[in-house]
Amino acid sequence: IAMLNGMLDQAKGSPDPTTKATVEGLLPIVAGHKLTTTGNLTTLTIEADLTAVATLLAPPIFQARQAAQRAQQQNNMKQILLALHNYHDVFGHFPPASVVDPQSGVARSWRVEILPFIEGAPLWNEYKKNEPWDSESNKKILAQMPRVFRHPSQPAGATNTSIFAAYGDGFAFQKDDKIGLKLHDIADGTSATIAIIEAQAEIPWTKPEELLFDLTQGAPKNFGFDPDSFAVGFCDGATHMIARAVEPQLLKVMFTRNGGEVFQGFDRFDRPTPTVPVPAPAVPATPR
Repeated sequence: IAMLNGMLDQAKGSPDPTTKATVEGLLPIVAGHKLTTTGNLTTLTIEADLTAVATLLAPPIFQARQAAQRAQQQNNMKQILLALHNYHDVFGHFPPASVVDPQSGVARSWRVEILPFIEGAPLWNEYKKNEPWDSESNKKILAQMPRVFRHPSQPAGATNTSIFAAYGDGFAFQKDDKIGLKLHDIADGTSATIAIIEAQAEIPWTKPEELLFDLTQGAPKNFGFDPDSFAVGFCDGATHMIARAVEPQLLKVMFTRNGGEVFQGFDRFDRPTPTVPVPAPAVPATPR
């Protein structure tokens, strides 16, 4: 009881209103406990309305589940980012959003292309590169989506990806690029440029299709699985949760790889800090 009271008393100072409300509701319940000892038997009795307790505990339990899902999703994204870098080490560039088979002209997704780098070599070998993603043969691959592309909240049999490339003009995955960018193409810096993002869309993981979004209005509604934030992975391998209320201009800076501005990083609350201009390269003086 002393330990429980200590935990509740400590949690009472939490800035989170949900946690604070839960603690304030539980304190009088715990305070009304009865402790009786008969011989070697000690009985602790706490009288409470189970419905009321369940109502108090539901929000923090939901928050804990969300936190666990966020952690798992960010771990998935880190594995994907590592695979992209390993791909770059082997081929000298990142994969393009759509990889075109030179013999058949059939396109396949970058998610299929990195399979050998996410312990998916058997799926890669089974995938028919000269057939469309939805051919009868490749449909068998579709049903075996690697867990790194599945958000923890998605059902086990889901085939729609939760991970998309930062795809567009001036982004890490350049629109209409058929070769793939190199690290030196990311002029604003790998730690300041988003490579992948979580989003909800009816797009199968093997389909060579990415999201096109308008950042002028801020974060699109289909970004993320949390009500207040969404996960992104940067070109340097780092992952962060970004609030949906992020300023449109700041979001655009994080997506563009050569816009001439970078943000200073994230504070201890995982909030992106204001942007600063990228200094122009020094021009050597002309000898007289």
